[in-house]
Amino acid sequence: MKAVIEKSENISAAPGEVIRGYPASAADRLLAIADELRPVQLPMPESLTTTVAEVAACKRPETLYEGGWPKKCPAIYRIGAATAVAGELWRLAQSEHERRKAVAVEHKNIGAGTKVKHGYQMARLNGYEGKACLYVGKANDLTPRLRQHFGKHSPTTFAMHLSMWAPVSLWKKTLTIEYWPLQDLGLSTAAIQALEDFIWEDSAPVFGKQGAK
Repeated sequence: MKAVIEKSENISAAPGEVIRGYPASAADRLLAIADELRPVQLPMPESLTTTVAEVAACKRPETLYEGGWPKKCPAIYRIGAATAVAGELWRLAQSEHERRKAVAVEHKNIGAGTKVKHGYQMARLNGYEGKACLYVGKANDLTPRLRQHFGKHSPTTFAMHLSMWAPVSLWKKTLTIEYWPLQDLGLSTAAIQALEDFIWEDSAPVFGKQGAK
């Protein structure tokens, strides 16, 4: 049964008064999601490998299908690499973030009066915990989303955009994509988000943020 999420009535209180309705409502919501997820049998993820070079060179998405690339498919996905590669990308991303900060400060100091434009929106950088996971997310269509992460597709959308800053020496390193198709699970939006959040916590990705994007 899908979790039914109802909006709480406005709950007001005087300063210093304890509001008891919200915790109980939050608990009911979490229990409803738990009841929905508990009987679900999540299949093993589909898996494929690729490289930044392969995706960056692709002019038409359909040419990627030949290697098992997923067609339009709502899914939770996880992108990984060898631990050494993930660590190197994290160190390089740190340098790129610092460079972007310095450019923004310089832009502000000269009194430009506008927000600096970097050319692409880089995903949030997290602390590196020694794991091989780069990113966890979900998408209604994996093809354009994965192209955003690896190539130069949709630079104004937050993604890894690896080809925009990672050195060419890393473009040929193997990246693994795992994805769990969602269309046959019959889950509510809230349950799917909870499932993604759990995979995110368990994977400790280098990039991105937990929760609804």
